[in-house]
Amino acid sequence: MSLSGRLKTLQREFGVKQGDFVQILKDSGVDITVSAIKGMFQGRTQNLKPSYAIILAKYFKINRDWLESGVGNMRDKNEKEIVSLNDLSAIANSLNKNAVQIPFYEDIRASAGTGCINGECEPTYIQLVPELLPTRSKEVDAIRVHGDSMSGTVDDGDIIFVDKNDNGLINGKIYVVYLCEEVYVKRVFKDPSGTNKFILKSDNPVYPQFDVACDDFRVIGRVVGNMNIKKL
Repeated sequence: MSLSGRLKTLQREFGVKQGDFVQILKDSGVDITVSAIKGMFQGRTQNLKPSYAIILAKYFKINRDWLESGVGNMRDKNEKEIVSLNDLSAIANSLNKNAVQIPFYEDIRASAGTGCINGECEPTYIQLVPELLPTRSKEVDAIRVHGDSMSGTVDDGDIIFVDKNDNGLINGKIYVVYLCEEVYVKRVFKDPSGTNKFILKSDNPVYPQFDVACDDFRVIGRVVGNMNIKKL
């Protein structure tokens, strides 16, 4: 069965439209157009990118090999929620062609707790395929979180991706902020009682919210994604 046939089978089985495929991929950080999906459905595009197949197979909980190349049955898949060797191979192949390097500041620890003071440091770099990036911004840094005040959303030890271009303020979004020589990860709200006042809140209810009482306050960027890699 061709790629067009496999995608049309997904349409029938799950009751989705072509635009739904675009949205699923875009929600995963893929920069894709409606015309690109139409090309797949109409047979002009014969091959599905491995990174697209990974995202769609996980979303529909189907066999990625079937979706990508027609091998096996649609619903036969490994139920374990881990990255398979095929996934790693696809990602590695994509890295060779499209790798994006994200500065990673290991020595800077943004506090999801009571505050963390950081000095100057040089970054190392994390390589990611564009499809796995949580934003299309070119001004993204990666830093490590210290503390549990945002646990359940961002956990102690997580690596977070900070979009430095997104340093405006949307009430309730998670930001990395600089406050009185300390760096925090918090949900930020504008204080309705004053135009230049802010409230920082944690997701962990053990930690109380606090008002910004220091003039030395600025938004570094919005947290657009996180990653947790643990040593076993």
